[in-house]
Amino acid sequence: MDKRIYKTQKAVFQAYLELLSKHEKFTIKDLCDTAGINKSTFYRNYKDIDDFQDKLIDKITDELLSKFENINYLYTEPKKFYEGLIQLLEDGCRFLNLNIYISKILPIIIKLFDKIKIYLEKKEVTNYNHNRALFVAGGFLSFLERNGDILLLDALKDFRENLDLITSFTEALINYKK
Repeated sequence: MDKRIYKTQKAVFQAYLELLSKHEKFTIKDLCDTAGINKSTFYRNYKDIDDFQDKLIDKITDELLSKFENINYLYTEPKKFYEGLIQLLEDGCRFLNLNIYISKILPIIIKLFDKIKIYLEKKEVTNYNHNRALFVAGGFLSFLERNGDILLLDALKDFRENLDLITSFTEALINYKK
């Protein structure tokens, strides 16, 4: 990828998160001004804000899925799955120098989990119940937001501190036999 394109995409993504952390609503002009780009540059890459969000979610999902050598860790080694997910989100926050309230990125996280769900549904894994695994993966999001509107890094720290308990629960759900 061309360095200029990468730099522009990163600037727009960072500006988007920054605006999300401060405002309920904002315009593409606000986004472009914050990113330091022209509106024409934005429209050369995206049709509108929804297209930008969709491409952002695709990129995040691809990055997430590429971080796992084997997505089946959710079924076989849930602790490794959770550790990878936590690390990815922590790295993202540090890379972007951003710690945002969960409520501000909830739509992104929900879309992300929808994409993971679609990905898992396409995988052919026998001996494991996809519905239980998806329930557990969605539980990650519920855990993050259970304390109300808190900063993402604080929620991830809390999740990490409870990882053994959550992993045990996950293993029990995935391996439960009727």
